Amino acid sequence: MPDLWPEVRHGIGRRRQYRQESLAQLIRDNAGVPAGETVGIPMGVTVGLTDAGALGSAEVSKIWFAGDLESEAVSGSGTENDPWVIENRLFQHAQVRQDNTGWTKFRNCLFENGDNMEFLVQPGFIGNLIFENCEFYDVENNGADAYVIRIDVAAEYRFEKCQFSGAAANQTIGVISSAIPDDSTIKFIFDTCRIDESQAVWSSSADFFENIDVPATSINIDLEIRNCEFSAPSGGGKYIVVPERPDIYTRLVLENNSVTGFDSLLRTNESSCAELHNVSIKNNRVTDTNDECIFITNIKGGEIAYNEFAHNTTGVNRRLVYLTWDSSTPGAVCENVDVHHNKFTKQTGTNTAGNECLESAAGINVKFRWNWVTQCPEDAFEHLFPQEGCTMEYLVADNVGSQVCDIWKVFDPVNYVAIDADNDNSALPAAKTHIHHIYGDCGDWAVILSGANGVVVHDIYVDNSLSDPARGTVNIQDRDGVVGENIFVAGPLPTADQRAIPSAVIITATGSNVAGQWVDENGFLITQP
Repeated sequence: MPDLWPEVRHGIGRRRQYRQESLAQLIRDNAGVPAGETVGIPMGVTVGLTDAGALGSAEVSKIWFAGDLESEAVSGSGTENDPWVIENRLFQHAQVRQDNTGWTKFRNCLFENGDNMEFLVQPGFIGNLIFENCEFYDVENNGADAYVIRIDVAAEYRFEKCQFSGAAANQTIGVISSAIPDDSTIKFIFDTCRIDESQAVWSSSADFFENIDVPATSINIDLEIRNCEFSAPSGGGKYIVVPERPDIYTRLVLENNSVTGFDSLLRTNESSCAELHNVSIKNNRVTDTNDECIFITNIKGGEIAYNEFAHNTTGVNRRLVYLTWDSSTPGAVCENVDVHHNKFTKQTGTNTAGNECLESAAGINVKFRWNWVTQCPEDAFEHLFPQEGCTMEYLVADNVGSQVCDIWKVFDPVNYVAIDADNDNSALPAAKTHIHHIYGDCGDWAVILSGANGVVVHDIYVDNSLSDPARGTVNIQDRDGVVGENIFVAGPLPTADQRAIPSAVIITATGSNVAGQWVDENGFLITQP
């Protein structure tokens, strides 16, 4: 047997207690939104209008220019800390252009039922806008350009304690960035807002935030959405954030939000080769999306942590979180992503591909750690074609229909293809994928390595004694002619009563450097092949 990687040599020795339940329970206890953490809108906070009775008569097609914002303000000096304040107004289509050299706050204002959009910021505007306790909605369904808010100018836009109701068509927030000069920065902050269907049912084609009509420019979008509630009980509502040009996002923060319905919290364009950088998705509770809760193509740098993702009634044949890559563009891969301390519950779907809880593809340094799957009909955790440095560690997966951990074949980084036909992997670099400290129970192999190259497995505490047909703990196999290479399994592994067949490791791979070694329940060292 070839020498194991140094980090797994310790697993060959003394047999330790099988389940290590204290560590498994620690993983469960610390997965998901931390105890005491506020998700969505805090209790006692008023969102939307604070005084609907104070609104004046409707102002139709209101336009601010040439100093109108300052002159119409009831207070303020135009600074960030003391903005001009326009309050208690009702607008049916409003726009600002060629105005403002400072900060303006709209407070307790209602923007409703405009011709094509409720609020438009046109080129020529210079300044920054704050909306506080305002309400926006559109129920007139005025076609493809019926944005609730459309932004054509680089500035900072803050929405605090605002309410947005179902968009009848197209986007709620649309950034028409072809109108914005190169090297401009546009910043959005949504803090403690509610996005619901109180005024209109969401259209199935209506995204909440989208950058649209982006040419080959170098503008920068900085987006934060925090402490917000998104609710689409009708089943309408498309994506909450959908970057058509992911590479123009310098920062994307989605934290402490509550999401029910919609299609996804975040979904990038599947056919785009552009990369999404600096992503922080933390402390969100995302339930019953129609598609994946998170679907990202070509993410380069991000953290997905302390979230709760669930498909209780919807999401059939959709993963909960899927980090994939654009197979047509060399170098466009998932890289440097830390997915940790999340809680996954998938009640819908079958034990076929596409119903996994957490999956990556063509990953480089994509780490799954300290996550808990409460139930899943398919695989709990899967790395497709791992390239380098991917891990699955300190994971608990209870009530899993198929595998807990799945490695699916190898990636050729030179020719930039996933290997899925007869081949010799010996010339390819080992992916150095590491699987260890895995707990729970499943109805199939605890770990399956199919046509993989460069995997080390140890400390597996998964009970699959009720699996049907009978399965052992680790299955190392060729797949579609793709042979296994450089795969090592070291104990501890489950005892005989915690697996369905006597052999903990089954090796049918025909490649080189493939071995399994563990100490059985009687203290005997078992070595394969």
